[in-house]
Amino acid sequence: MVLGKQVYCKRFALGSSEAIAATLGTATGRLQKVFDLEWAGFSYELLANNWGNITPEVAVQVQFSSSELQALRHFQQKLREMGQDLQPPSEEYNVTLRWYSGGVVAKNDAQLLQFKGREYAKQLRRSEGFQVFEQVDTSDL
Repeated sequence: MVLGKQVYCKRFALGSSEAIAATLGTATGRLQKVFDLEWAGFSYELLANNWGNITPEVAVQVQFSSSELQALRHFQQKLREMGQDLQPPSEEYNVTLRWYSGGVVAKNDAQLLQFKGREYAKQLRRSEGFQVFEQVDTSDL
């Protein structure tokens, strides 16, 4: 997954690295909520307390390659053949994720499913082998 260079953090001081990590961590399921991020110097609670009732606004634009979209589609189809009831992900090259109520939202649920490639790969590891992870970028999210 290639990250777009646009990270929009409005109304509070937050480094783009923390914003990207919290956003992608939540979208991929590694974090339950954006405030679950453990990063030296990052405290979602302090942000909320310091800025009162102002809601943090963060948007991260993510760009997917053709091969990532193809692998995701293949994984989802394989899992469906194995009996899992999975909705198909969208096949958008560019997806914008936004913080909302401690979570992350996209334009629609199908776009959020594009970030489940690593989870799908974990489920296919036994039948497909570890090379399944080479088809989705799982580095440093």
